Order: sequence, then structure tokens, then C-alpha cells
Amino acid sequence: MISRIAVLFPGIGYTKNHPLLYHSGKLAQQYGYKVKALEFSGFPHKLKGNREALMTSFQIAVGQAEDQLKFIDFPAYNEIVFISKSIGTVAAAIYSTKHQVPARQLYFTPLEQTFSLIEDHNGLIFHGTADSWVNTDVVLESCERKRLRLKTILGANHSLESEDVFSNLQDLQLIIEDVGRFLRKEDV
Repeated sequence: MISRIAVLFPGIGYTKNHPLLYHSGKLAQQYGYKVKALEFSGFPHKLKGNREALMTSFQIAVGQAEDQLKFIDFPAYNEIVFISKSIGTVAAAIYSTKHQVPARQLYFTPLEQTFSLIEDHNGLIFHGTADSWVNTDVVLESCERKRLRLKTILGANHSLESEDVFSNLQDLQLIIEDVGRFLRKEDV
């Protein structure tokens, strides 16, 4: 019997109830995955441009992930998927390496620091070309160097949204269709 688990690693202020993680979690459930949605809190304020606060936030996210996942018996699962957003991408990459969890990784809007932690060939990246947290050229170069699959959303910000609501809904549908292919292990 195949047993599957998907773990959702949120961003700061981008919780399991926001569109990307909410619909990814629902789709994972639909495909027979047990879903564990993590919750993060207690981060410092004003992170952008503040390296010390950002590093502290990474430590907080990893610590809270470890605490919330300590009772999960990952070896009991045939398929493990980590779906992460923003700072959660750092926590997911660190957690899987540190605890030797063979998770397939789906990263929504990874931070620049995430790319130094990602395993080669193990990632589907979603990036908006108007993301103010990481330069698109850095994402393109990092994905090429690490041989990661990349999906870019033109004009989308760090939440993979633009100012046009209807365009956002169309983009969200395409993104979730890609998530579905990823969960089914089809080419994305």
C-alpha cells in the first residue's frame, strides 16, 4: 500500500489558508496524501534588507518546523512532498537535509538564500518576475546551475499575484494544475 504525506511550510504572513498553500494542500488530499500544515510565528519585524533579522527568522522557522514534525515517522511513507512558500522554502530545504527526509520539493517564491540549500535536481520552483525579495536573474541562474524546474509568472509579486484579479485567478489555476502534475509525478 502506498502511503503519502505532504507537508506545507508557510511563509511569514502567508499561511496555509492563503491561495497557493490552501489549494495545494486540498489537491494533495484529493490525491491521497496526508497533509500536515505547519504554522510559524514570532518572527522579527522589518526583515527586508536586515540580514541579522532574516537569519534569526530562518532559525525560528526551522526550530518550529522541527518541533511540529518531531512525531512524524517519515520512513513509514512511500512518498513525501514538501510544499513551501518564501521563508518556508529555507525551512523545508534545511529540514529535509538535516533529518535526511527524501522529500520531493515544491518551492513557491524561494528566497535567494534557499538556492544554496536546495539539492540538485530536486525542486520545482515558482517565481514571479516582479518579486521584490529576489532578483529574477538570480533565480534563473540558480535554477540552471542546480538543474531545477522553473515556472515564472510574468509581472507577479512575492505572492505570485499582480494587480489584475482575473489574471491572478487564471495564473492560480495554471499553478495548481502544475502542482497536480508534480504530485502525480508527471512532467511539469
